[in-house]
Amino acid sequence: MKQLLFIAAMVLTGSTIALQAQPHRNGSVARMHDMNHDMRDIRHDRKDIHNDRKDVHHDQADINKDRKDANADRADINKDRKDINANNRDINKDKAQLNQEIKERNADAAKHDYADARKEQNEINGIRKDLQQDRTDRNKDAADLRNDKKDLNKDVTDINKDKKDINKDKRDLKHDKKDLRKDKKDLSDDANHF
Repeated sequence: MKQLLFIAAMVLTGSTIALQAQPHRNGSVARMHDMNHDMRDIRHDRKDIHNDRKDVHHDQADINKDRKDANADRADINKDRKDINANNRDINKDKAQLNQEIKERNADAAKHDYADARKEQNEINGIRKDLQQDRTDRNKDAADLRNDKKDLNKDVTDINKDKKDINKDKRDLKHDKKDLRKDKKDLSDDANHF
């Protein structure tokens, strides 16, 4: 009976020793779990960094495209302005010529030279037609100018939006790099305490 009691006491003591050793083993398991978690975080951070770099690259491409579009719109605006100025010069020339033909027609009519007056009237009608066409061209160029200005404003708005996006993506990239450094340090600390 004493032997049985002694064996039971030894088994109980061994279980107690094993239970006391358990926290150390559990601590190792916890540290291993932490290391796995840190490695998962590192993979996640690297993926975020990769995606942020892609976003920055796409935003920069968008900015470059919008700048190119804006420059094309500016060139169109300058061309439209030149066209409008040329149309205005043509209109003024037509008006001066029209006034001259009207004077000549009136002079011919006053002299009762109706054949010349009729010839002058035909020239007046032709000049009026040219004048109308020049005004139509000018109005079309003015409409083109307005549209090109709208396009330019839209491109400038897009550029500003893309700049905001790229700045946000750069901040995200910086933040993710910081997270990656922290997670690598956590992994290193967990490995050193293993």
